[in-house]
Amino acid sequence: MHYHQRGSVFDEQKFVTNLSLAFKAYANAVKKDKNITTLNIGGGCPYDKIGEHSYLYYVKLIINTLKDLSQKENVPEPNIIQENGRYTVSDSCFNIYRITNVKKDDKLWYIVNDSFMTCLPNTWALGEDFLILPINLMENKTISVRLAGNTCDGDDVYYFQSKYE
Repeated sequence: MHYHQRGSVFDEQKFVTNLSLAFKAYANAVKKDKNITTLNIGGGCPYDKIGEHSYLYYVKLIINTLKDLSQKENVPEPNIIQENGRYTVSDSCFNIYRITNVKKDDKLWYIVNDSFMTCLPNTWALGEDFLILPINLMENKTISVRLAGNTCDGDDVYYFQSKYE
């Protein structure tokens, strides 16, 4: 049986609550068919950009939660398959942008030579963070800017902290 939780911002309480709901469905299925032995868990894993999460704690949380739920439901502990795309591939690529224009209104805007809606669709659509590193001015002071893609769409923007000044 497969269960998937969306999101890269780890909320332990939400994760355990949703895993418990999914396990209830798994336990009901196991009670009807003893051949069901595996729970495939996808998503929900913290995306550890800067070392703030303990993956060992996360794994123990899953195992301990499933052990407790198995006892409560009186079903065998499931085999566990864990699929976490962001954990395994999120740091495996990077994008390089060139600032093509600078615009000032109430905030500073940098217009880049690409579109966030087309090159980072999941990040853009879900409002998630991605790391941005200005490689040519890294020693400069951090300032707040808005990034905009080069499309004519008013939603082709990303807000972040830049080291450009």
